[in-house]
Amino acid sequence: MTALQILHLYPQELGVFGDVGNVLALQRRSEWRGLDVTVWQHQVGAALPKAAPDIVVVGNGPHSGMRAVLSDLQQIAPALREWVSAGAGLLAVAAGWQLLGQSLTIDGEAVPTAAVLPSVATVSKRRFVSEIVAHSSRGLIMGFENHAAVTELVDGAQPLATDIKRGFGNGVPEGAAVEGVLVGAAIGTNLGGPFLPLNPTWADYLLEQAVARRGEVLPAITGEWAEIADTYAEQARHGVANAVPGAKGWLVAGT
Repeated sequence: MTALQILHLYPQELGVFGDVGNVLALQRRSEWRGLDVTVWQHQVGAALPKAAPDIVVVGNGPHSGMRAVLSDLQQIAPALREWVSAGAGLLAVAAGWQLLGQSLTIDGEAVPTAAVLPSVATVSKRRFVSEIVAHSSRGLIMGFENHAAVTELVDGAQPLATDIKRGFGNGVPEGAAVEGVLVGAAIGTNLGGPFLPLNPTWADYLLEQAVARRGEVLPAITGEWAEIADTYAEQARHGVANAVPGAKGWLVAGT
């Protein structure tokens, strides 16, 4: 198999809350399967790689970071839409997801987007800050959210997760919310922290989709480091899932 191609968009402007960890998780979980990986970092004003990537990753960032990439994003938007329509994997987190939706409004101002994912977002001064615990098709997912967007799914799109136990997800009050969007191999989510190291089954999902496009099956993961990473992820997930409310927020068992 030729090397998997991962394209990381705007790591400087949209790379808070450890977003680079999503790229590293995909890279390491590929290497632990004996797969070669090439990671491209796309900066504002740079040319896209000639070959279509297997997976595109874009992270979260402040309004200043979002505005800094707007012009370049409009230039590369047709390529992004073509790649995702053809089945390329995508992980877009919070601000990155908002910019890849169908429309975005920030404080009453319409902001141009790439129109890749079936969602519309409205950003206000209210912030949603919480741990998220919710159910997905690949088991319980969790992560950290810090965003100000209420996001609505359109065109019959399905959420990444439902039945939120804690947190706000797409911006609906706790207990009635859904989290993210899932369309084929494309994921939009508010889960940071970063998302993939804490939810490795979804990292494997993106890799499975990438190799399936080539008519192949994802090899089994092996090695001591893979076992260590999955053990730490499960311990962290257990701690978050079993946290209890305290006077100053949620208390993880043992703290």
